Amino acid sequence: MEDLTVAAVNFRAEFGRVDLNLCRMRKWVASLAEQGADIVCFPEMSICGYDHTWQISPYLETIPGDVTVQLSEIAATYHVVLIAGLAEFAQPAHHTQGVVQRAQGVQRYISQLLIGAEGVMGVYRKTHLSPHEEKYFLPGNELPVFDHPKARLGILICHDLRYPEPGTILALHGAEVIFACMAASPRGKDSVADILHRLLPARALDNTIYLVACNQTGIGHRGQVFGGAALVAGPTGEILKESVTSEESALVYRLRADVLHKYRRSRDTHCLLKRRPALYGDLTHPGPSLQQ
Repeated sequence: MEDLTVAAVNFRAEFGRVDLNLCRMRKWVASLAEQGADIVCFPEMSICGYDHTWQISPYLETIPGDVTVQLSEIAATYHVVLIAGLAEFAQPAHHTQGVVQRAQGVQRYISQLLIGAEGVMGVYRKTHLSPHEEKYFLPGNELPVFDHPKARLGILICHDLRYPEPGTILALHGAEVIFACMAASPRGKDSVADILHRLLPARALDNTIYLVACNQTGIGHRGQVFGGAALVAGPTGEILKESVTSEESALVYRLRADVLHKYRRSRDTHCLLKRRPALYGDLTHPGPSLQQ
Protein backbone atom coordinates (compact mmCIF):
# COMPACT_ATOMS: atom_id res chain seq x y z
CA MET A 1 0.00 0.00 0.00
CA GLU A 2 0.98 3.61 -0.63
CA ASP A 3 -0.56 6.64 1.05
CA LEU A 4 -4.10 7.04 -0.32
CA THR A 5 -6.47 10.00 0.02
CA VAL A 6 -10.10 8.92 0.21
CA ALA A 7 -13.32 10.90 0.15
CA ALA A 8 -16.66 9.58 1.44
CA VAL A 9 -19.87 11.41 0.53
CA ASN A 10 -23.10 11.41 2.53
CA PHE A 11 -25.22 11.76 -0.58
CA ARG A 12 -28.89 12.63 -1.08
CA ALA A 13 -29.88 10.42 -4.00
CA GLU A 14 -33.27 11.36 -5.44
CA PHE A 15 -35.18 8.26 -6.42
CA GLY A 16 -35.50 7.73 -10.16
CA ARG A 17 -33.70 10.96 -11.10
CA VAL A 18 -30.59 9.34 -12.50
CA ASP A 19 -29.45 12.29 -14.63
CA LEU A 20 -29.83 14.71 -11.74
CA ASN A 21 -27.98 12.40 -9.36
CA LEU A 22 -25.11 12.03 -11.83
CA CYS A 23 -24.93 15.81 -12.25
CA ARG A 24 -24.74 16.32 -8.50
CA MET A 25 -22.18 13.55 -8.14
CA ARG A 26 -20.03 15.33 -10.71
CA LYS A 27 -20.11 18.49 -8.59
CA TRP A 28 -19.01 16.58 -5.53
CA VAL A 29 -16.20 14.89 -7.44
CA ALA A 30 -14.97 18.22 -8.79
CA SER A 31 -14.81 19.66 -5.28
CA LEU A 32 -13.20 16.61 -3.68
CA ALA A 33 -10.63 16.22 -6.45
CA GLU A 34 -9.46 19.74 -5.66
CA GLN A 35 -8.86 18.52 -2.09
CA GLY A 36 -6.59 15.76 -3.36
CA ALA A 37 -8.93 12.76 -3.32
CA ASP A 38 -7.67 9.66 -5.12
CA ILE A 39 -10.94 7.78 -4.60
CA VAL A 40 -14.43 9.24 -4.11
CA CYS A 41 -16.98 6.86 -2.61
CA PHE A 42 -20.77 7.29 -2.84
CA PRO A 43 -23.39 5.19 -0.99
CA GLU A 44 -25.52 2.22 -1.96
CA MET A 45 -27.84 2.97 -4.92
CA SER A 46 -26.49 6.50 -5.14
CA ILE A 47 -27.18 6.62 -8.88
CA CYS A 48 -30.87 5.69 -8.81
CA GLY A 49 -31.92 6.25 -5.20
CA TYR A 50 -32.64 3.44 -2.74
CA ASP A 51 -35.67 1.21 -3.13
CA HIS A 52 -36.40 -2.47 -2.55
CA THR A 53 -39.73 -2.77 -4.38
CA TRP A 54 -40.82 -3.24 -7.99
CA GLN A 55 -40.65 0.53 -8.39
CA ILE A 56 -36.93 0.12 -8.99
CA SER A 57 -37.54 -1.73 -12.28
CA PRO A 58 -37.39 1.28 -14.69
CA TYR A 59 -34.05 2.31 -13.21
CA LEU A 60 -32.11 -0.94 -13.53
CA GLU A 61 -28.78 -0.44 -15.30
CA THR A 62 -26.55 -2.78 -17.24
CA ILE A 63 -22.79 -2.89 -16.72
CA PRO A 64 -21.29 -1.55 -18.91
CA GLY A 65 -23.93 0.89 -20.09
CA ASP A 66 -24.80 4.56 -20.46
CA VAL A 67 -24.25 5.25 -16.76
CA THR A 68 -20.80 3.67 -16.72
CA VAL A 69 -19.80 5.78 -19.73
CA GLN A 70 -20.84 8.96 -17.90
CA LEU A 71 -19.08 7.96 -14.69
CA SER A 72 -15.92 7.08 -16.57
CA GLU A 73 -15.94 10.52 -18.18
CA ILE A 74 -16.24 12.12 -14.73
CA ALA A 75 -13.37 9.98 -13.44
CA ALA A 76 -11.20 10.95 -16.42
CA THR A 77 -11.99 14.65 -16.12
CA TYR A 78 -11.04 14.86 -12.45
CA HIS A 79 -8.37 12.13 -12.33
CA VAL A 80 -10.05 10.09 -9.61
CA VAL A 81 -11.50 6.62 -9.14
CA LEU A 82 -15.20 6.46 -8.28
CA ILE A 83 -17.20 4.02 -6.20
CA ALA A 84 -20.93 4.39 -6.88
CA GLY A 85 -24.03 2.27 -6.31
CA LEU A 86 -26.85 1.19 -8.60
CA ALA A 87 -29.53 -1.41 -9.17
CA GLU A 88 -28.11 -3.78 -11.78
CA PHE A 89 -29.81 -5.93 -14.39
CA ALA A 90 -27.62 -8.91 -15.28
CA GLN A 91 -27.59 -12.64 -15.79
CA PRO A 92 -27.71 -14.32 -12.36
CA ALA A 93 -24.83 -16.49 -11.27
CA HIS A 94 -25.33 -19.70 -9.28
CA HIS A 95 -27.72 -19.29 -6.36
CA THR A 96 -29.33 -21.53 -3.79
CA GLN A 97 -32.65 -22.92 -4.95
CA GLY A 98 -34.53 -21.10 -2.19
CA VAL A 99 -33.22 -17.69 -3.18
CA VAL A 100 -33.99 -18.25 -6.87
CA GLN A 101 -37.54 -19.27 -6.03
CA ARG A 102 -38.09 -16.19 -3.89
CA ALA A 103 -36.66 -13.93 -6.57
CA GLN A 104 -38.75 -15.72 -9.25
CA GLY A 105 -35.87 -15.51 -11.71
CA VAL A 106 -35.66 -11.72 -11.62
CA GLN A 107 -32.11 -10.79 -12.56
CA ARG A 108 -31.53 -7.85 -10.24
CA TYR A 109 -28.57 -7.07 -8.02
CA ILE A 110 -27.65 -4.30 -5.63
CA SER A 111 -24.23 -3.44 -7.02
CA GLN A 112 -21.36 -1.09 -6.44
CA LEU A 113 -19.13 0.07 -9.29
CA LEU A 114 -15.43 0.75 -9.12
CA ILE A 115 -14.77 2.95 -12.12
CA GLY A 116 -11.87 4.95 -13.51
CA ALA A 117 -10.91 6.89 -16.61
CA GLU A 118 -10.70 3.73 -18.72
CA GLY A 119 -14.06 2.40 -17.64
CA VAL A 120 -15.27 -0.23 -15.18
CA MET A 121 -12.47 -1.53 -12.97
CA GLY A 122 -14.71 -3.88 -11.03
CA VAL A 123 -18.20 -4.63 -9.75
CA TYR A 124 -19.28 -5.88 -6.34
CA ARG A 125 -22.75 -7.38 -5.94
CA LYS A 126 -24.21 -7.27 -2.45
CA THR A 127 -23.85 -10.72 -0.93
CA HIS A 128 -25.97 -10.36 2.22
CA LEU A 129 -29.41 -8.98 1.46
CA SER A 130 -31.64 -7.68 4.21
CA PRO A 131 -34.94 -9.58 4.52
CA HIS A 132 -37.03 -7.01 2.63
CA GLU A 133 -34.50 -6.96 -0.25
CA GLU A 134 -34.64 -10.72 -0.84
CA LYS A 135 -38.00 -10.49 -2.63
CA TYR A 136 -36.62 -8.28 -5.40
CA PHE A 137 -32.88 -8.90 -5.68
CA LEU A 138 -30.51 -11.80 -6.01
CA PRO A 139 -27.43 -12.00 -3.78
CA GLY A 140 -23.97 -11.86 -5.26
CA ASN A 141 -21.72 -14.85 -4.73
CA GLU A 142 -18.26 -13.31 -4.87
CA LEU A 143 -16.09 -11.21 -2.56
CA PRO A 144 -13.62 -9.71 -5.03
CA VAL A 145 -10.53 -7.66 -4.19
CA PHE A 146 -9.67 -4.86 -6.60
CA ASP A 147 -6.28 -3.42 -7.49
CA HIS A 148 -5.83 0.35 -7.31
CA PRO A 149 -2.38 1.76 -8.11
CA LYS A 150 -1.96 2.66 -4.43
CA ALA A 151 -3.78 -0.10 -2.54
CA ARG A 152 -5.82 -3.27 -2.73
CA LEU A 153 -9.50 -2.56 -2.14
CA GLY A 154 -12.62 -4.38 -1.04
CA ILE A 155 -16.22 -3.19 -1.11
CA LEU A 156 -19.14 -4.15 1.13
CA ILE A 157 -22.70 -2.83 1.01
CA CYS A 158 -24.84 -1.94 4.03
CA HIS A 159 -26.26 -5.22 5.48
CA ASP A 160 -23.00 -7.02 4.60
CA LEU A 161 -21.40 -5.21 7.54
CA ARG A 162 -23.59 -7.15 9.98
CA TYR A 163 -21.46 -10.22 9.26
CA PRO A 164 -17.78 -10.50 10.25
CA GLU A 165 -16.85 -13.10 7.64
CA PRO A 166 -16.96 -10.97 4.43
CA GLY A 167 -14.45 -8.47 5.75
CA THR A 168 -12.14 -11.23 6.90
CA ILE A 169 -12.29 -12.96 3.52
CA LEU A 170 -11.41 -9.69 1.79
CA ALA A 171 -8.49 -9.11 4.16
CA LEU A 172 -7.21 -12.66 3.68
CA HIS A 173 -7.23 -12.03 -0.07
CA GLY A 174 -5.14 -8.93 0.35
CA ALA A 175 -7.56 -6.04 0.90
CA GLU A 176 -5.95 -3.15 2.76
CA VAL A 177 -8.91 -0.76 2.53
CA ILE A 178 -12.58 -1.72 2.59
CA PHE A 179 -15.27 0.73 1.49
CA ALA A 180 -18.61 0.31 3.27
CA CYS A 181 -21.42 1.78 1.16
CA MET A 182 -24.50 2.27 3.30
CA ALA A 183 -28.07 3.35 2.54
CA ALA A 184 -31.10 2.23 4.51
CA SER A 185 -31.80 3.81 7.87
CA PRO A 186 -31.99 1.65 11.02
CA ARG A 187 -35.28 0.67 12.58
CA GLY A 188 -35.38 1.36 16.29
CA LYS A 189 -33.80 3.74 18.75
CA ASP A 190 -30.25 3.63 17.37
CA SER A 191 -29.07 6.14 14.79
CA VAL A 192 -26.98 5.18 11.78
CA ALA A 193 -23.97 6.70 13.51
CA ASP A 194 -24.58 4.57 16.63
CA ILE A 195 -24.67 1.40 14.56
CA LEU A 196 -21.64 2.31 12.48
CA HIS A 197 -19.69 3.14 15.63
CA ARG A 198 -20.18 -0.46 16.72
CA LEU A 199 -19.86 -2.33 13.44
CA LEU A 200 -17.15 -0.56 11.49
CA PRO A 201 -14.39 -0.22 14.08
CA ALA A 202 -14.87 -3.89 14.92
CA ARG A 203 -14.44 -4.91 11.28
CA ALA A 204 -11.35 -2.71 10.94
CA LEU A 205 -9.80 -4.05 14.15
CA ASP A 206 -10.58 -7.70 13.35
CA ASN A 207 -8.75 -7.51 10.06
CA THR A 208 -6.14 -4.75 10.61
CA ILE A 209 -7.44 -2.68 7.71
CA TYR A 210 -8.71 0.80 6.96
CA LEU A 211 -12.47 0.98 6.63
CA VAL A 212 -14.17 3.92 4.89
CA ALA A 213 -17.95 4.35 5.10
CA CYS A 214 -20.58 6.71 3.72
CA ASN A 215 -24.36 6.74 3.78
CA GLN A 216 -27.35 8.20 2.01
CA THR A 217 -28.95 11.19 3.70
CA GLY A 218 -32.28 12.98 3.48
CA ILE A 219 -35.81 11.66 2.96
CA GLY A 220 -36.53 8.87 0.48
CA HIS A 221 -39.46 8.79 -1.95
CA ARG A 222 -41.45 6.51 0.38
CA GLY A 223 -40.66 8.61 3.44
CA GLN A 224 -37.58 6.67 4.50
CA VAL A 225 -35.20 8.67 6.68
CA PHE A 226 -31.57 8.19 5.70
CA GLY A 227 -29.23 9.38 8.44
CA GLY A 228 -26.01 10.54 6.85
CA ALA A 229 -22.90 9.23 8.59
CA ALA A 230 -19.46 9.01 7.00
CA LEU A 231 -16.41 7.80 8.87
CA VAL A 232 -12.94 6.35 8.57
CA ALA A 233 -11.79 3.63 10.99
CA GLY A 234 -8.13 2.70 11.29
CA PRO A 235 -6.38 -0.67 11.66
CA THR A 236 -6.62 -0.55 15.46
CA GLY A 237 -10.37 0.14 15.39
CA GLU A 238 -9.97 3.82 16.19
CA ILE A 239 -12.37 6.23 14.44
CA LEU A 240 -10.01 8.60 12.67
CA LYS A 241 -12.54 11.02 11.17
CA GLU A 242 -16.30 11.28 10.80
CA SER A 243 -19.08 13.47 9.47
CA VAL A 244 -22.54 12.90 10.92
CA THR A 245 -25.26 15.18 9.60
CA SER A 246 -28.73 15.18 8.06
CA GLU A 247 -27.37 17.39 5.28
CA GLU A 248 -25.16 16.33 2.41
CA SER A 249 -21.55 16.28 3.48
CA ALA A 250 -18.22 14.68 2.69
CA LEU A 251 -15.03 13.88 4.50
CA VAL A 252 -11.53 13.64 3.06
CA TYR A 253 -8.80 11.66 4.79
CA ARG A 254 -5.30 10.51 3.94
CA LEU A 255 -4.76 6.84 4.75
CA ARG A 256 -1.15 6.39 5.81
CA ALA A 257 0.63 3.31 4.54
CA ASP A 258 3.25 3.34 7.29
CA VAL A 259 0.56 3.07 9.98
CA LEU A 260 -1.06 0.08 8.30
CA HIS A 261 2.28 -1.65 7.77
CA LYS A 262 3.28 -1.05 11.38
CA TYR A 263 0.26 -2.86 12.77
CA ARG A 264 0.27 -5.58 10.13
CA ARG A 265 3.86 -6.53 10.96
CA SER A 266 2.99 -7.26 14.59
CA ARG A 267 1.53 -10.59 15.68
CA ASP A 268 0.06 -8.73 18.66
CA THR A 269 -2.07 -6.43 16.52
CA HIS A 270 -2.56 -8.35 13.26
CA CYS A 271 -4.67 -11.23 14.50
CA LEU A 272 -5.05 -12.79 11.05
CA LEU A 273 -1.42 -13.90 11.38
CA LYS A 274 -2.44 -16.20 14.24
CA ARG A 275 -5.65 -17.68 12.86
CA ARG A 276 -6.35 -21.39 13.44
CA PRO A 277 -8.55 -22.34 10.47
CA ALA A 278 -8.75 -25.99 11.58
CA LEU A 279 -10.98 -24.84 14.44
CA TYR A 280 -13.35 -22.86 12.25
CA GLY A 281 -15.06 -25.57 10.22
CA ASP A 282 -18.42 -24.89 11.83
CA LEU A 283 -18.47 -21.48 10.15
CA THR A 284 -19.33 -23.14 6.84
CA HIS A 285 -22.68 -24.47 8.06
CA PRO A 286 -25.25 -23.40 10.64
CA GLY A 287 -25.09 -24.95 14.08
CA PRO A 288 -27.99 -27.03 15.42
CA SER A 289 -29.47 -24.04 17.28
CA LEU A 290 -29.81 -22.10 13.98
CA GLN A 291 -31.52 -24.85 11.98
CA GLN A 292 -35.14 -23.92 12.64
